Amino acid sequence: MDSDTERIERLKAVQMADLGNARRELITTTDNDSNFSQIGLEELDAGRQSNIPGTKAFELAKANKVFLDRWQSS
Repeated sequence: MDSDTERIERLKAVQMADLGNARRELITTTDNDSNFSQIGLEELDAGRQSNIPGTKAFELAKANKVFLDRWQSS
């Protein structure tokens, strides 16, 4: 019985490794046409409401700058 259990466990391990290899191959060989992979940090920050003057989020961020700075540095 132990040999059957060991055999099944080895088979499961091989299958999981094969699934990992298949997924890795898919990721590395597939072309990604998404523009999201080309967006930089500056573009993300520029689109945040808290960085756009005149918005409510901007005013809240400005009023709470001290707290936000402490939160960011901790």
